[in-house]
Formats: sequence, C-alpha cells, structure tokens
Amino acid sequence: MIMLAENNGRMGVFCMTNVFCFIACVNDEELYKESLFYINQLDIPQGFFIECRAVRNAQSITEGYNAAMRESDAKYKIYMHQDVFILNKRFLFDLLDIFLSDETIGIVGVVGSGDIPEDGVWWETADMLGYVYDALAARTTLVNEKNPENKYGYAKLVDGLLLATQYDLPWREDIFSGWHFYDVSQCCEFLRKKYKVFVASQCNSEGVVEPWCLHYVGTPLNMIYYEKYRSTFRNEYRDLLVDNDSGGTYDKHPEAGISIVLPVGDYIDAVWERMGEFDRHMSKDGYELILVVNQLDGKTQKLLEQEGIKIIFAEPDKGAASYLNNAIAIAEPLYDVILLDCRISVSGSFSLAMQRALYNAQDAGAAYCAPGEPLPEIWASSNKLEGLTVLFKRTALDYTGAFDESFSTISYALYDYAVRLINDGYKLIKRNIANFVFPTIDNANALQIDKLKFEEKMELEPP
Repeated sequence: MIMLAENNGRMGVFCMTNVFCFIACVNDEELYKESLFYINQLDIPQGFFIECRAVRNAQSITEGYNAAMRESDAKYKIYMHQDVFILNKRFLFDLLDIFLSDETIGIVGVVGSGDIPEDGVWWETADMLGYVYDALAARTTLVNEKNPENKYGYAKLVDGLLLATQYDLPWREDIFSGWHFYDVSQCCEFLRKKYKVFVASQCNSEGVVEPWCLHYVGTPLNMIYYEKYRSTFRNEYRDLLVDNDSGGTYDKHPEAGISIVLPVGDYIDAVWERMGEFDRHMSKDGYELILVVNQLDGKTQKLLEQEGIKIIFAEPDKGAASYLNNAIAIAEPLYDVILLDCRISVSGSFSLAMQRALYNAQDAGAAYCAPGEPLPEIWASSNKLEGLTVLFKRTALDYTGAFDESFSTISYALYDYAVRLINDGYKLIKRNIANFVFPTIDNANALQIDKLKFEEKMELEPP
C-alpha cells in the first residue's frame, strides 16, 4: 500500500499556480531527511509556497509519482530522487524563469541528451547536455565536465534524478512497473503532446558552471530488469528513436555473451571487488571470467576454488600478446572478448553499453574506453594506453587472427591489433564508461623496445 506523507512546514494559503511540490519515493529516511534539509534552505519567490510529498511503499516509481501527482494541485512539480541534494539556493527562481519564458516547456532537468539514442540509453549520446555532481562515498565527479559545448538548451531526454514539470501527464505505470526508464518515458510522453524538454544551463552571472544538484549515487543497476525495461522503451517509442550509428543490430549471435579477461598482476585483491561488481550488474549466464595471474600462491588458490572461473598463467619469458592469445583460445567460441584493467571499478551497464556499440554498426570491430588519442590515431599518440578497457567483437577476432607475440607490452599489443583491425576494414568505437583511469602496468624499458618494433613494423619515422 502506498503511503503519502506531506511536510507542511512552509505551506500557506495558496492556489495551484503559486505552489512548488517536491515529490520523492522514499525508502531511506536518513537520505531523504538530508534532501529535505537542502530543500528547506531554498529561497522562495514572493507569493509562492512549497510542499513536499514523500511516497513510501510504492511498487514502482511510476506508481508512486502518479499517486503524488493526483494528490497535489501544485502547478510546478519537482520529481526527484531521495538522494538528490539541491545546492542552488535560487533554484526555484531559476526554474520559474525557465517555465515562464516559454509556456510550451513541459519538463526541465539538470542533465540529459539532445536526441533519443536508438539503444534507449541517453548518456551514450554524443549530444549530452547539462551538469550534475555524482557522489559515491568519498568520491565526487562532475558529469559532462569535458563537454563545454552545447551544455544546456532544448533536449529530448532528461535524467530522473530531478525532473520538474509545469503540466501533469500520467506516468506510464502500465508498462514501466519498476525503477528504470520511467524518466525517459515521461519525456517522450511530453514530446508526443508537443511540449518541450529543457536542460538548465546552471551557470552563474559570470558564465561559470555551478551545478544545481549533487546526486549521492549508491544503488547499483539491476541489469536484468534494466534490460527488460530498455526493450520496453524501445518498442513503445520506436517512432521517436534516433539511430546514432549505421542502424540496426548486426550479426550478433543469440548466444553471444562476454568473456572478461582480467590481467591480475600485483592487484589480486582488486579481483574480488570486480567479481562482486560483475555479479551485481551482469546476468550470470551472460559472461565468463578469465584471470591472467603471474604465480600460484594462497590468494590465487582461493580464486581457483571459485566455480566457473578460468585461470591462465602469464609465462615470464613471454609477453601480453601471448596471454591474450591463450585467453581467446579458452574463451567460449561465440563470446565477444573484453580486456579489462582489474583496477577499474565498473558499474551499471558498462559491458552492455560497449557491446551495443559493437552491434549498432556492421563494420565495428572493437569498442574501447581510453581518455587519450583515439586508437586510429595511434601513430600520433604516446607510448602508453590509459584506462584499459577494450571489447573485441568475436567475428573480428576470428577474421583478423592472433595477436602479434613479438610485442611484450599490453599497450603495443593493442596498438598493433588496432591497426590490423582498421586495415581489415573494421571501425573502432570509443565509449567512456570508467570514472577513473590508470597507467598501464607495462615496464618502461619494455615499452621503449616495443615502440621501436612498432615503428619499424608500421614503417613510421621516429619522432
């Protein structure tokens, strides 16, 4: 049974046009209490009032939002997560300015996208708009800080961490009976009614970005339900989707999962963290784990005892290309292969995002995450690859063949393979899915030797 609670501390005699209603589904009272603290610090436009409605025991976020929407006569409703803290004390003034500037604006958010990607995942678009602080424990990152262009304006989708409306349209609880894709669905409902969706600029009077919100992200995605509702979203709003690549899904075998290759090195303790993340975010029958270890000791023995894990040993007189070939040889024959730095914390749909990138374009051979120069421009890049995450399409691996074992470092084994993929007619797709990147664990002397080998093989002039 849904329970609606109202905070009346700042209410007065009002009509619907001068009320802001904050609505949140609540299952963590401490987080919500903190969120209310920030709401109660907001400056309120003269003649306006606020109310706060907490929805408890909702079976879905759409059910909860519909119940609160029906209970409140407020014109302006702010649907927000219980873990969102509004930092901008002039938030209500800024929100009101946007709505009053254009009566066709139906939704305002703080981060979103200028199009509706074909795969339904708004943050994978190249046209990402807005800003928000994402905080997890002691780590805080500014979303979209590397995209100074097109940072606000008319959008197609906004994230549900904070979604403000000036008109009431029912949330689609008939088809979204969970906690995913409710926000982008609501945006599409407004677009179908010819209302506009807008992402706020969040800049001060001097043009400096000051994000309105901090989002204390603490709950990982349940990927089984996420994929279910992603499919629902794509089917329901297919008429609005934009194909960002070449269109469609190509040559993906129905049994194709992912073989995750983790070079362990000296970071065996990190492996246990990654295994926990894989269990939380990925379907167990959709991936396998292949560990590359240097030696057999007590910690490695514990890994050997884990069901379903494959382990290969890095031979001391051979390099990275050798163990990559060995890993591919023992991987499931229909699985795509992802090489992942075991120090990189993964969350959400990291593997699915990369795999979808592969199969949205017929000629994609690999998807990778690296903050430096794109791999097709390796001849102009440094002699190291940071943020090591590369997913290879299985058919591309089978066609291009084995890694060149004359390269001992992982960086140049990948650089060389990238060139070979390109020469075979494949594209390399970039996806940024990691919050942190690390230098590779390649030996500096080995890097220099491989660099010379690579230049000779590519017939490049030394810099």
